[in-house]
Order: sequence, then structure tokens, then C-alpha cells
Amino acid sequence: MYELVMSDPAQEFWSALIFWDAKRPITAQSLNSLNLLALAQILGKESATARALAERQVVEYMTGNYQRLLF
Repeated sequence: MYELVMSDPAQEFWSALIFWDAKRPITAQSLNSLNLLALAQILGKESATARALAERQVVEYMTGNYQRLLF
């Protein structure tokens, strides 16, 4: 998980979403918007662990509606 979220593509993603002058620069919404499965594919790290993390990231919270959960 650490390798995924600290990779160069993830860092570029975070820099586009985090505004350090905001009252709360890092929000749950910005953290949850990172797609771990897509990131693992980009980095060529599609191991069983990365797939398991990505599958847990998306949970059903209402019938037919899904939400990404990273943190």
C-alpha cells in the first residue's frame, strides 16, 4: 500500500487535488478518489495483495451505489 500511494503517479495525483492554503488541505474525499487498482496497473504491481486492497477500496453503501474507501 505504501509503495502505491507514495509512487510518482500517486504523488502527481495528490498534487493536483491538495491545496495547501485551504483550511483542510487533505480531505477524505481526496484520499478516497485515488483508484488503487488503476494505480497498481500503471505501476505493473498487480499482485494478489494489490488486488485485495483495491477490492476492499470499493464498498457498497446503498443498493447499487458504491463508494471508494482508502482511509
